[in-house]
Amino acid sequence: MEKVFRDLLFARSGEERMKMGFSMAEMARRQIAASVLERNPGASPERIRVEVFFRFHEGDFSAAETAEMMGKLKNKTGLGG
Repeated sequence: MEKVFRDLLFARSGEERMKMGFSMAEMARRQIAASVLERNPGASPERIRVEVFFRFHEGDFSAAETAEMMGKLKNKTGLGG
């Protein structure tokens, strides 16, 4: 089954595969935003952007880098600490 899926995927042009990837990333972004709003209905657009960023990039940065970015995002968005 995996081979069939792979063959179907690679039968598409590079442009089609890229569009599929963008579409999937946008769907994931929307699902994360919905999850944030479900937990916190009053979440600001800035708070949602922060949550989306960190969910997409969780584990990509060291604890120090994450703390630094969070500080910058809080200052930039007015989220406070």
